[in-house]
Amino acid sequence: KEPKDRSLDDVLRDVDITFARFDSVETLRFLGGEPFLYPDFYRVLKYSLDEYGDRLSNITIITNGTIPLTEEMISLMERNEKIFLSITDYTSHVPYGKNIRKLVELLKEHNISYTLYDAGEWNDLGFPAEKNPESKDQQKIRFDTCEMNCRTVYDGKLWYCSYESSGYRAELTPAYEDIDYIDLEKVTDKKVIYEFYCGFTKTGTNTLCRFCKMGDGKIVGGVQMARDKIDL
Repeated sequence: KEPKDRSLDDVLRDVDITFARFDSVETLRFLGGEPFLYPDFYRVLKYSLDEYGDRLSNITIITNGTIPLTEEMISLMERNEKIFLSITDYTSHVPYGKNIRKLVELLKEHNISYTLYDAGEWNDLGFPAEKNPESKDQQKIRFDTCEMNCRTVYDGKLWYCSYESSGYRAELTPAYEDIDYIDLEKVTDKKVIYEFYCGFTKTGTNTLCRFCKMGDGKIVGGVQMARDKIDL
């Protein structure tokens, strides 16, 4: 209801803390929302490449293809083979095909790597509408078989589950240190960080696993659903 951009300093601080705690990064992903709406996104990309380009394999930008790229952004991307665009296509439900076609033509023209995939369906997490919490055994099974392989660094914290991180910031779910995240400002032991990254949390699950139904059903991609908050 009251969207706002993070400060550039805060974003760069998260980039710095990531590379301070990890020797190398295979894929550094930027997602949103829509990354190209962020006014300082060019500076974030350039900083990441200039400061840590020798320690990362690629940068993936997850975009829906609605925002035209600036000449400055195009110049940066065509000079760096490590930048890759993952374009989520919602045009089966939202009429903006002209935007995506223009973007794809531009990327081809400047030899910028990309992939285009249909977002006709999303996984239905069943959250937060689902009222019935899983049993502890089912939570563990859910955690161990989860399809969500996306760790998130936000505000100096390494979150095991990006959905958990987003839900917490939206005040839809609680979150607890050493269960849902670890504070990279405090934790410097790389063994501890790596173990958490691999899923060795304090409880063997995340808090959101009590309600998450990842993979049980599908919903139409791009369709927003009104849902009431629940007390977890």
